[in-house]
Amino acid sequence: MSSEGWWLGSKSRSAVSFEDALESRDEGLYFQTVCRMTIEHPRRQGDGFEYAARYVRLAAEPIARKFGLLRANAAEQELAHVLRVRLPFKIGSTKIVQAQYSLRVESEDQESARRRLALLDRKFLESLERERIRAEISFVREVVMKDPANAEIYKILQLSKGVQAVHGTPYDQLAKLCAEWSPEGRWVLIARIIHEFLRELRPEAKEDFVAILQACLEASGRQDLVREVGAATRS
Repeated sequence: MSSEGWWLGSKSRSAVSFEDALESRDEGLYFQTVCRMTIEHPRRQGDGFEYAARYVRLAAEPIARKFGLLRANAAEQELAHVLRVRLPFKIGSTKIVQAQYSLRVESEDQESARRRLALLDRKFLESLERERIRAEISFVREVVMKDPANAEIYKILQLSKGVQAVHGTPYDQLAKLCAEWSPEGRWVLIARIIHEFLRELRPEAKEDFVAILQACLEASGRQDLVREVGAATRS
């Protein structure tokens, strides 16, 4: 602690300073500080430095803990504001006229704080990605899988990613798909009828039906669909 003083009648006014370390929001990392104060005290009762320093430090500690080590400038400004509001203040016969903190950060502590911040950013991005995946799964379950029209539109939008913008898909095409694959659409109703019909058939009859379907597809030149039907029946 350093000090210099002058007399004001029966009182002494002293300018004092002391070095300190205030804990930051980053656990285990501290702001290195210098606090400069002006105090008044009676000549006969010593200079009251310890009382004044303790009071100012108690006021500064909770403020410093609100800030990460990389925000030393913001912490310093907040400390200045709080001390301007709380001072002057009298403790017994000692009056704290004004006080000001200067903050600095050791280079190794600053590097540690940067590494912690980078780790937090990475964890935050990973958390966002997990939340996005959960939301997409929920959307597929609750919206896409319950409506064939939604499923078709979703497929188009997924295929458009990385290939073309969503607005590149003509709206009339989307409207047509909605009409075709709505729950009341003609082909959806036919597919449901076929599904109900197949449920009542014996396994051998189902195989015969699949063979007829493949023959129709082959006659129309859709070998790709023939293969798909064959793969579906084997799965």
